[in-house]
Amino acid sequence: MVNADARDKQVKAAQAELIAEAAEIEKEKEEARKRTAEDEKQLTEWRGKRDQMRAGVNEDLLRHYERVAKFSRQRHLRSSGSQMHGLPGYAAPADL
Repeated sequence: MVNADARDKQVKAAQAELIAEAAEIEKEKEEARKRTAEDEKQLTEWRGKRDQMRAGVNEDLLRHYERVAKFSRQRHLRSSGSQMHGLPGYAAPADL
């Protein structure tokens, strides 16, 4: 009987701890939702500003910029980790 009472106390303590952790997790989720909503609002504002600025720039220049930016992003991804690539046409000095 003593063992059962001790187990009941442990179960109740574990349940109380679980409830407290669940409440903390829900609080963190709510904070994350608020932050996400704020970030999305700012993203929408910045996209609008970007679109306004792009409207005043020559279309050919924008197309060239997008092409260069795409190449740069691909180059960056390819040069990470063990897949190191040098610049085209660049040779390292012989004394290295």
